[in-house]
Amino acid sequence: MTIQIFIPMDPVAKARARKGKWGHFYTPQKTRQAEEHIRRYACPDKPPQPYRHVRIIMYFHMPIPQSMTKKERGYLSIINSIMPHLKKPDLDNMEKLVMDALTGIFWTNDSVIWHKESKKVYAQDANPGIVLLIQGE
Repeated sequence: MTIQIFIPMDPVAKARARKGKWGHFYTPQKTRQAEEHIRRYACPDKPPQPYRHVRIIMYFHMPIPQSMTKKERGYLSIINSIMPHLKKPDLDNMEKLVMDALTGIFWTNDSVIWHKESKKVYAQDANPGIVLLIQGE
């Protein structure tokens, strides 16, 4: 079974745990909020039981910067949103945020993900977000 989910948001990277003033580690608020946002949009499509084998494809549609010229924006619309996003945030950190947010909902542990594909591109329609295709059994 394949589930397709669109999560409207500016994709962000998972931040590293921070050390608090009393020596305890904590997850930064921006990361916690992003994980909660992903869960909120993904939960209606969750399976009755977490999958034991997972194949996931992730497309990160990044916001178009204001500094992009009209010519670049025109080029972006011609090529149908396949213009790669070559700036921060890093792709692997965005993947980690999504995979950690969905652990316990779609799978019990990241180790059951046997196939993963992802890319980050500019959002052609100025509608940034994350598209997930999750196939599991």
